[in-house]
Amino acid sequence: MSVDLAPRFSEREWLDDPGFEIWTNGTTPTFWTPTGVVTVAQETTEKFAGANSCKATRSDGATFGSVVSREFNLTFNAWFYIGMRAKGTVAISSAVRLLFRNIRTGLSWDEAAQAWIASGSVYRDSITFDYALAGAWIQIDGRNHLPTDTFRMDLAGYWTAAESLFYDAATLFGPFAKPIAQVGLAPLTYHGEGFRRGAFH
Repeated sequence: MSVDLAPRFSEREWLDDPGFEIWTNGTTPTFWTPTGVVTVAQETTEKFAGANSCKATRSDGATFGSVVSREFNLTFNAWFYIGMRAKGTVAISSAVRLLFRNIRTGLSWDEAAQAWIASGSVYRDSITFDYALAGAWIQIDGRNHLPTDTFRMDLAGYWTAAESLFYDAATLFGPFAKPIAQVGLAPLTYHGEGFRRGAFH
């Protein structure tokens, strides 16, 4: 089955700076905002692709913090692919979460439950010294959303000590009429070639 047989929209990348290439200064990404007790820094040596990544650190070793995108109003009744890559300065067993939030409802997509729930996320249980992928297909539909709803992507992590996570190669790509990953074929088949190669810059 060819992906070209599936109905298509005009897919594009929705994030302003998916690869953390643009910084106002060394501690301020231009298009992302840190939330919680977390500090961020422009990283030029440790990166997945491009010239930079975002190094997020919890110096107090406490639980949760995130880096968030701007809000989007997305195409109604369509599918999108969300993803990001993360790497720890140590093996972080509590790992990384990608939260895709509906601002009106406060709910986010949960990969395990395949539903919009409170604190839902795309979760990776173990982040080691190599970049790990957190990614999922999201459906924006009439059962859970209004055409006026806005959404936001949160790159988040759980820290257990004074550790850092490197974030890079995020994506919010679409819209798609129906990704063939949802009809029983291999995942990640039907979306932008740029994400498959990690080429966002």
